[in-house]
Amino acid sequence: MSSGGFGSTLDLALWLVGHFGGEELRQLTARILVMDAHRASQAPYVSDAIAAQGAHPTIERARRWLNARLDQPWTMAELATHCALSQRTLLRRFQEALGVSPVQYAQQLRVERAKALLETTGLSLEEITVRCGYEDAATFSKVFKRWAALTPREYRQRFALVR
Repeated sequence: MSSGGFGSTLDLALWLVGHFGGEELRQLTARILVMDAHRASQAPYVSDAIAAQGAHPTIERARRWLNARLDQPWTMAELATHCALSQRTLLRRFQEALGVSPVQYAQQLRVERAKALLETTGLSLEEITVRCGYEDAATFSKVFKRWAALTPREYRQRFALVR
């Protein structure tokens, strides 16, 4: 057994209490510690896109280019030209370095921007959607939930610095 972040150490401790002492004791321990006994994932806390920074010079060059255009449409051809690669080579480099396509990586970057806006502003979901390069809030919410494991509303309720 192992744990990653600080919070996962507490999750592991709760799991051990439940495993050896039963579910009732695990629930009681969680209440005493004032923690969510059913937190299933730390995905909302992890930024794959940010963790990938500096992974490979091509990826870093693409990341900077994409970050400057998160609110704009772009094509694989444009990104490949900027990185001085063919589209096929660019796709292969992304798969090798990050395990995702450039489009999926751009989604991660857009979700990271949305997280920051949800945490620090009172902007509506529609305004955040546009600032992150999407036209439809419902579509963006689905993308956000895929990468953050929470809806934008749930994320804001949990992590907002501005209320």
